[in-house]
Amino acid sequence: MSFLYPLWLVLIGALVPLFWFEEHRRQAVGFSQLSVQKTLDTHSLIARLPMIALWLFWIGLCLAMSRPQLEQAIEKPVIQTRDFVIVTDISDSMNWGIVDQSEKSLSAAPGNNKANAKSPSVSPVPPILLSGRPNTKVTRRIEVAEKSTAAFIERRKADRIGLILFDHKAYYSWPLTTDLKVITLKNSGLSRYIGQGTNFDGPSAANPLLGPLQAAVDHFKEMSTARAKVLILVTDGEEKIAPERSKELSSQIKQAGIKMYVLGIGADWSSNTLTEDLRRFTDDVGGLVIPVSNSQEMSAGFDQIDRLETSGVQIETVVNNVEIYHWFLLSATLCGLTYLFISALTAEDA
Repeated sequence: MSFLYPLWLVLIGALVPLFWFEEHRRQAVGFSQLSVQKTLDTHSLIARLPMIALWLFWIGLCLAMSRPQLEQAIEKPVIQTRDFVIVTDISDSMNWGIVDQSEKSLSAAPGNNKANAKSPSVSPVPPILLSGRPNTKVTRRIEVAEKSTAAFIERRKADRIGLILFDHKAYYSWPLTTDLKVITLKNSGLSRYIGQGTNFDGPSAANPLLGPLQAAVDHFKEMSTARAKVLILVTDGEEKIAPERSKELSSQIKQAGIKMYVLGIGADWSSNTLTEDLRRFTDDVGGLVIPVSNSQEMSAGFDQIDRLETSGVQIETVVNNVEIYHWFLLSATLCGLTYLFISALTAEDA
């Protein structure tokens, strides 16, 4: 038990001189016969009841005014959320085909065809038949990325997610938020936006426009307060990164504590010379490259990230102070009423 205003307890000490005075005061009572005094009990409990009630009233009042509190410890689970920034390549190469090995295309989401028909910037891409494999269905890389990203977002119930798109420059689609419905909505129109060119290291001497890596780092610095910061880059990665910018960006990512995953799209992504700079950069920051050559591997890549970046649950103990002064105030009130009642009964008529 603790007291919010403990100085009120000092006033309980005022009962000591009152008790001493009560015990030592002289009481003069006149009787017609001395023999009556033989039957008197000078320490009768009934005679002391008014004083006892008064003492208890004073003690209860002082305790109530000191605001006593009981400490109550409550254990509750706290989910350690993560901040994810998903950066998706929307350059023209993302409009190329990727093998769809599933029976039902990942990109065959309701509304996609309708959305594409309305977009003036995208021309319909018919199914592509690979030479020698007439039964193999191919769909656009951007559509597979959109569908796989949507499935990943659905599983991150307790985390914050932000979206960034890029081609020759970065576009902030939506900032970090726990409103995953908004993120899902913004992601659902991803396949409608096809840009031109790719820019990883901007702003640089060769390209003054903001690139996706710098945009993600800046966004984490501005918006993220989570301990776990995760950057997911979905791209075919076919662009060079200047050595000086690679060092600068690598230093920034390490200092910010950002963990990086790259879903590299393309059948020869791991051996393509055009993706060498991004692969080297990802290794330098301690990230993980997940090559994907078809829709199934794209989904598996997001599943792998989902398993590696699970949201932990930590038990925290919260101490609450419970006020109990009202019980002492109630006791003091009852004792005060008792004192008045007994005093009224023992009062003599003048």
